[in-house]
Amino acid sequence: MEPKIAKLREAEAELKLATKEKNAAEERMAKVQAKLDEMQAQFDAAMAHKQALEDDAAATQRKMDSANALIGALAGGLTRPESKGL
Repeated sequence: MEPKIAKLREAEAELKLATKEKNAAEERMAKVQAKLDEMQAQFDAAMAHKQALEDDAAATQRKMDSANALIGALAGGLTRPESKGL
């Protein structure tokens, strides 16, 4: 009977050690997951800011294109009468 009890105690000790290691690993994983979540939130915020800048740049480009078209049309209207007068 004693060999079985000794093996049982040895197995219980191994289980206790394995459980302790598992708990430590889960704690490390939780810390890593928290850091990952924080970094993901920062990334998402940066991507939203980037998209806002790109949208603003596109709107500014459209305004510039419209202004250049208007300037071109106005300049074309001014040069025609001068050309006819010569």
